[in-house]
Parts: sequence; C-alpha cells; structure tokens
Amino acid sequence: MINTIGEEINVTTEGVFVNFTKPTYVRKYDLQTGDVIWTTNLSVGGATYLYTLHDQVQVLILPEVFWVLDQDGNVIRKEAGRKIFASLYG
Repeated sequence: MINTIGEEINVTTEGVFVNFTKPTYVRKYDLQTGDVIWTTNLSVGGATYLYTLHDQVQVLILPEVFWVLDQDGNVIRKEAGRKIFASLYG
C-alpha cells in the first residue's frame, strides 16, 4: 500500500518536492497547478529526510542511504553505508 501522506515537503521556485515512505519515493509537483511533474522511486528504507540544495534534491534514508537527484528526478548519485549528512555534488 502506498502512503498518500508526504513525510516532508520542500517548496522552491522550481516546484514542490515531497518524499513518501513505504515504499520510498520523491515527487515533484508544479508550483502553480499542483500537478505531478515526476516521481522517482528510491530503495526501501526507514525514516527519510528531504533537502533541496541549489539545483539538487537530496534524500537521506536511514540507515545511511543518501540519494542525490537533479530537478528532473534523475539520480545523480547514490551513497550507501557511509555516514553522509548532506553534500553538494557537482
């Protein structure tokens, strides 16, 4: 069953980013219309934390899986098993 309530919401000038758990995924919504622009499924995990930093969407899934996405939902990097909190990948 998909959780229909977002865990965290970040609103930027680029859109509204929401992360969900069970299963874990991130969605970007249009800032004006509320329409879903994209959905990116991530690995199953525990608690998640969502950050938007410059042109990146960063998601930390405990324990220690760190995803970096671009503004289009494409995976830039995935780190697992390392103690990373937040970073800017270029």
